[in-house]
Amino acid sequence: MTTRAAELLGRFLDGLLDDGPALRLGDGAADGPAVLAASGAVEGRDVVVCACAGELGAADVELCCRAVELAARTGHPLLTVHDGAAPRPADGLAVRGATGRLLRACARLSGVVPQVAVVLGEVTAEQAVLVALADVVVVADAVADGAVPGTRPRADLPAPGTAAAADLVRDVLSFLPANNLAAPPRLPPQPPATGPAGDLAGLVPAHPTAGYDVREVVAELADDGEVLELGAGLPGGVVTGFARLDGRSA
Repeated sequence: MTTRAAELLGRFLDGLLDDGPALRLGDGAADGPAVLAASGAVEGRDVVVCACAGELGAADVELCCRAVELAARTGHPLLTVHDGAAPRPADGLAVRGATGRLLRACARLSGVVPQVAVVLGEVTAEQAVLVALADVVVVADAVADGAVPGTRPRADLPAPGTAAAADLVRDVLSFLPANNLAAPPRLPPQPPATGPAGDLAGLVPAHPTAGYDVREVVAELADDGEVLELGAGLPGGVVTGFARLDGRSA
């Protein structure tokens, strides 16, 4: 891992985690660590973090596998952070095999704990597939234009910088349960931004083919300030995201 990459990942994790990493699983290969894996907390909620940068050797990818295993064992959300990570050519088939095990482990984790990917720089090769397996993708800085290199466009939440990306991760986690056996966080209910729910018939046209802005309907129903739209800058006629209704996540 280059000095710049190490500093970038370090600053991002220091700004995201409440008190820094609580338990470090390791820092990857001794001859050039490209991975930082640790557990910690985000606003009091336990998470597992795996941050990757530079060329990944087989030992680095195996460390990522340990992070995924820890998330599965503890039932804590998994946060992956990516900054220019790619397989190390010298490791040949060893790193390819380890990467296959990592992708399989992340696929099995789907629907068990939330997986949030944060892209801080260019993503190529198998790391792009790992990003695509995440439930929510936050993309910062130079690649915050809606496309992750090597994959189809999939930036759920673009951010203008690393601090904004960390804030978005906090927002996402606030809507999600720790795992598939837990309830999502519930906050004190707030009235909708527009005041008490009014006449929705005035927002939805009577004619079934007439167009309207579904965001206005969501704003009429959701708690004030508790709507987080995903993929807002992407083309298409479907609006998706998180919202809170009477303090409950939806």
